[in-house]
Amino acid sequence: MLVFAAVEVIAAPVYLSTARRQWFFLDEWDFLAHRTAWNLGDLFRPHNEHWQTLPILWYRLLWNLFGLRTYVPYQLTTILLHLLAAILLRVIMRRAGVSPWIATIAAGSFALFVSGSQDIVWGFQVGFDASLVFGLVALLVNDHDGPVDRRDWLALGVGLLALLCSGVGVTMVFVVTLAAFLRRGLRPAAFQAVPLAFVYVVWFLGSGHRGYSPVQPSVGHMALFIWTAVSATFAALGGFPGVGLALGAFLVLGLWWARRSLRGRAASCVALLAGAILFLAINAFGRAGLLGPSAGRSERYLHLSAALSLPAIAFAIDAVARRLRILGALALVALVLGSVSNVQLLHSWTRHHGYTLGSKSLTLTYPLVPAASEVPRSTVVGLFQSATDGPTIGWLLNGVQQGRVPPPSRIDPAIADLAERNLRAAARAGDLPAPQGRGGEVKSDSPPRGRIWLAR
Repeated sequence: MLVFAAVEVIAAPVYLSTARRQWFFLDEWDFLAHRTAWNLGDLFRPHNEHWQTLPILWYRLLWNLFGLRTYVPYQLTTILLHLLAAILLRVIMRRAGVSPWIATIAAGSFALFVSGSQDIVWGFQVGFDASLVFGLVALLVNDHDGPVDRRDWLALGVGLLALLCSGVGVTMVFVVTLAAFLRRGLRPAAFQAVPLAFVYVVWFLGSGHRGYSPVQPSVGHMALFIWTAVSATFAALGGFPGVGLALGAFLVLGLWWARRSLRGRAASCVALLAGAILFLAINAFGRAGLLGPSAGRSERYLHLSAALSLPAIAFAIDAVARRLRILGALALVALVLGSVSNVQLLHSWTRHHGYTLGSKSLTLTYPLVPAASEVPRSTVVGLFQSATDGPTIGWLLNGVQQGRVPPPSRIDPAIADLAERNLRAAARAGDLPAPQGRGGEVKSDSPPRGRIWLAR
């Protein structure tokens, strides 16, 4: 336990230091500049098909407290949620009867899972992480024998919080439901599933279906997406060639040897493993047709897939170790090697993630150049052609007046010239003017008048 606590304590400052160049990027501007906490439409309108009421409220709170003066509070949230998820995973493993050292090494490998760093150091991923954490809490609360009682009501409430954070909540509700069914039968499972399914359907019919138009993938593309994600997850957990394949073999062998326990103390582990497949299948349906099967290697998918798979892997390794200690030791070595490989990725993190680091100096320079007061306030500073991909110049100017948008640490003449030219070009583009919300924000259902390309 002390070893695991040390890993947790050391990991937080290491992540903060390694990813210190991370800044507001892409999706975050939707929560910051295009939504408000007092507009129900803003709170319940989906973001890329996700129901994200709680992350929106959290971003609005951090914006009012810190503005754009620092990214640390936004980033620290996801780091702490990631580490909390590692703690909860260890508790689940121990409840399933996994030995302390195996549980520590497996949960520690998740705490150090740099391969999924997008969900660890990018503040926007607070939705995915919070859904995971709430789902794991609901799973632990619901993990008991006997009929429905107050603990099931508590699990139901926490499950609702998971749904309010992201689409990952759907997977976590399934996990809790399956675990309840395996351990306690149909009635406790229905108690978890039916009310939350009803709430989600009401949201989807009322608001969630808007903008939902996935490019229908073929069955082959979906299967390839899932296979790509599974193989990439195990490869990332193993770190070195062949180690991930060995972990997969240990998983199959251990679950077979412990098959008589899968409906009892290991129900949570089995449900989480099934949840990993469901999570990947949902994303394959929504993303394989649009981004291709190779998108299954995305870090956000690896992070969730690893979290949902590790309890079953640890349980299987424990089962192997109880029969053949040598094989169990080899399996633990595989997990340790994977952790070492993931830690090594920290050295090249910035180089591999330069695309998602945000454009701090350029964004903060826009309000300071002469053109900022001359172009329409609805002009959007963005990276892609989307109405929600960046703040408006009016929003930035208001932020400056409110003290929430600071000047850059130094004004680079080249950056200032680029900002000036971009603003002038956007003004000359002459798109139709967009209706403005309070403070110059572009209304979410209207296209922006002009767009500024954030050169990197």
